[in-house]
Amino acid sequence: MPSTLIDSAIFQGIFSSDAMRQVWSDENRTQKYLAVDAALVRVQARLALVPQEAADDIVSDCRRD
Repeated sequence: MPSTLIDSAIFQGIFSSDAMRQVWSDENRTQKYLAVDAALVRVQARLALVPQEAADDIVSDCRRD
């Protein structure tokens, strides 16, 4: 059962386009969170706050798949 009109199979096309639904999708939002985490750990490694090897491991895991 949809929780909002945007989630509704009947009404979703009225309030949004396919492109905007992709922008606000759970998958896209999660990937953006992971991209921020990867960027943060890269900077932390550059500043020697995190070992480079650990940062590389974290960055390699920052994928939704």
